Amino acid sequence: MNNSIENILNIAPSKIYQRGLDYYKSNKIVCIERKNNDVSAEVKGSNGEIYEVSIDFDKNENVKFYDCDCPYGGGPICKHIVAVLLKLSEDDMQYNLPLEEMLENLTKEKLIKIIVDLANKDRKIKTKLCNKFASSLDKSTNIEYEIDDIIYAYSDCDGFVSYDSCYDMFMEIDAVVSDEFSLYKDDGSLEHIKNLLIINRKTISLMDKCDDSDGGITTILCNIKESLFTACDDILHSNDEEKCIGFLSVICNEVKNKSYNYWIESKCDLLNIAVQFSKYNKSKVLEILDDFINQCEKEQKYYLSNAVLLKFKFLEMNENEKSAEEFLYRYLYVDDICEHFVKKYIDEKKYDLAENLCIDKIKNTDYPKRWKSLLSSVYEESKQFDKQLKIELDSLLNGNANSYSIVKKLMKKFDLWNKNRDDLLKKLSQKLSVYDYADILRDEKEYDKLLRLVQEHRLLIKSYFPFIATEYPEDAYKLYSDYIIYLAERSSSRKEYQSCCKEIKTLYNAGGIAEAKRLVMFLKNKYQRKPAFLDELNKLSN
Repeated sequence: MNNSIENILNIAPSKIYQRGLDYYKSNKIVCIERKNNDVSAEVKGSNGEIYEVSIDFDKNENVKFYDCDCPYGGGPICKHIVAVLLKLSEDDMQYNLPLEEMLENLTKEKLIKIIVDLANKDRKIKTKLCNKFASSLDKSTNIEYEIDDIIYAYSDCDGFVSYDSCYDMFMEIDAVVSDEFSLYKDDGSLEHIKNLLIINRKTISLMDKCDDSDGGITTILCNIKESLFTACDDILHSNDEEKCIGFLSVICNEVKNKSYNYWIESKCDLLNIAVQFSKYNKSKVLEILDDFINQCEKEQKYYLSNAVLLKFKFLEMNENEKSAEEFLYRYLYVDDICEHFVKKYIDEKKYDLAENLCIDKIKNTDYPKRWKSLLSSVYEESKQFDKQLKIELDSLLNGNANSYSIVKKLMKKFDLWNKNRDDLLKKLSQKLSVYDYADILRDEKEYDKLLRLVQEHRLLIKSYFPFIATEYPEDAYKLYSDYIIYLAERSSSRKEYQSCCKEIKTLYNAGGIAEAKRLVMFLKNKYQRKPAFLDELNKLSN
């Protein structure tokens, strides 16, 4: 039988074919990739979910297998498969045109008409052309219009961008960021820095106007930050005083914008840049640093340490180390500042001062873990190992598994390990999380205890299978087989089926050959109506 694309499309019900055609024409195919005779594609469904389509061809380009992980059960072929087959059919008919040669033969008027027509049909092309070729006075306005236009295109009637639209919107905004930074690298104009800052503010303004569950805002802001820091290094090392002064002025003016009260991290990044250029206008930078400290003391206490350390850096650069330290000491009540002094006193071998700071913090905080760790460092540096053992043992019995190796080492130093080991492990079974306790049992080669723990918490077998299998292979094989069955019950796409089969290979290669074969037969029998899963299981058999 000739299973050509055309013949496969002919067996699709007319309603399914029409829907698949609509999907194809509406560019619902997110991506499509062909490797030899295997085609994989992702198609965006009506509910916004992405479905995976797989199509395999033989050497004669006949379709020998197709599958989609959508829930459609009304027939052998769904609209997503139809859309992909139509796309493949179109690709087969296309050929490479000598585009440059063709354009060279067109008149100027014809080329202008083509560009205008394309721009009128695609707002992205239009805004990019306007931004690239507009006069410098109009560029900031064009950037604002471009970003507003992108946001408007993906917003609903209430001005909100849904989760399904956020990805595409942020991809477009990110493309504008990349274009703007490329333009800066070409001509070094500060206008492009201003435009990046405009995009920065526009992106921050989206915080309460979109469902940013995937973190698109953070991604855009990080990309802008990276671009600004690169520009900062370039300008700083250019030794172009006029440009440095201009850059600093742009940054200082930007910091004052109220948008940054809603994204303090970006404000800190800008102030960090300003400090690096502070020699060009010390009073101005000092003014905005003091304003930021006052703001943090009143409204943003969480960021007070950031603000204080920025001014500390400024004073180190522009005054002297003594005045910087004196300023910093005034904020000893701030945790990050206190830690700075603890480490400073350790370096200076002023162990009593460092110890007192840590003990005071431990007494006056609900979260002493940080200060116990620092106090342990004080005792280690001052060689007070008895005190270090006491603080680390206390930390361990309060759930900090990182203290285990230190406690073991110190107990051996005082010849206490062999006597107290079993009792300590028993206590830790009640004090630590299951995962931390399992790690310790693995490291101590207590495989019998580890087996009992995994039997109580069966998903642990994924991490500890190789270790249990060395001593208790049959128990390990059965536990791992149950884990694979658990995965299979929750699998609904080819990638997930492939993941299950990969785990079966792990079981087989570890020596559980009989269990792996039994499991394959069990899964084939249980999932007879999942052709993609059966296909992957058959590959194992081959």
